[in-house]
Amino acid sequence: MLMAIILFSLFIMICSELIVYQKDVKPIKQAMEQMNPSLIYLQTAYTTAQKFPLLAFRRTLIVHYLRATRPNELLLIIFIYWEKLNSGTLVLLD
Repeated sequence: MLMAIILFSLFIMICSELIVYQKDVKPIKQAMEQMNPSLIYLQTAYTTAQKFPLLAFRRTLIVHYLRATRPNELLLIIFIYWEKLNSGTLVLLD
C-alpha cells in the first residue's frame, strides 16, 4: 500500500511539473518558433527568461510540496479509513 501511495504521488508530481513547465516556457517557445517575431513576443520572451530562475524555484516549491505531500496525506487517510493500513505502523519511533 505504501508503494502505491508513493507511485501515485510521483505520477501526480511529474504530470503537474510538466504542465507548469510548459506554461512557463510557452512565451520563449513562441518567440523562437517564429521566423520574424514581433517586438512584443521578444520582450515577453526576454522577461520570461529573466524570471526563469524564480519560476523554476516556484515550480519546484509548489510541485514538491503541494502536489507531493497532499496526495500522500489524502491516500493515507483513505487507506487508514478502509483499514488497509494501521495507523500504528506509521509511527517510526516508539
